[in-house]
Amino acid sequence: MTIVEQPPAIAARGLSVGYGEVVCVQDLTLEVRRGEIVALLGANGAGKTTTLLGLAGVLPPRSGSVEIGGSVVTSPTHARARAGLAFVTQERCVFMGLSVRDNLRVGGCDPDTALDYFPELKPHLKRTVGLLSGGQQQMLAVARAIARRPAVLLADELSLGLAPMLVDRIFEVLTAACRADGMAVLLVEQQINKAMLIADRCAVLRRGRLVVVDGAAAMRGRMSEVRDLYL
Repeated sequence: MTIVEQPPAIAARGLSVGYGEVVCVQDLTLEVRRGEIVALLGANGAGKTTTLLGLAGVLPPRSGSVEIGGSVVTSPTHARARAGLAFVTQERCVFMGLSVRDNLRVGGCDPDTALDYFPELKPHLKRTVGLLSGGQQQMLAVARAIARRPAVLLADELSLGLAPMLVDRIFEVLTAACRADGMAVLLVEQQINKAMLIADRCAVLRRGRLVVVDGAAAMRGRMSEVRDLYL
């Protein structure tokens, strides 16, 4: 019996991207498979967010390619979103002037499904999102993204500005959704210890180049090396 290996949910193949004349990420090759969480780590300015923008189609490739489901994609971000890509940016991607319920509707997801992930939001359905705490806004952004059952989730600094307890709660839900729905997650995160606890693999960028890719358990045993890469 021949076992056919499934292609990665998303992959960069020799990808180089940047801004204007400046190339910030060079020759990046990285795969994320369905049901897998990969933590993309590195110091500020290493190219982590730029990598996500390239994968999402916000930045065009200077060279190399992006594959989704084994096929090369050149489509814009909105087309990739319709094809099963979700992207939670550092800005949290919520409409501050709309209610929680309307944010979920605009996001094209079933509100009940989103609230199953974060029941904490149920008492706030009619509240304007701008009146919520930063943690509640981030819960909403994540709930709206994963309730669409995307094949791929790109997540940029979900912990930014949040208390540790809230970060743990969001990571708990993210992990459960990944395992239950087979979602591939590429997680950019500065809190490396928390990221390593939920990730299957870790990839470290330094000055726009991928320098280490290893299993999360193995990486936890190489923390001194990882810290050196941040310096």
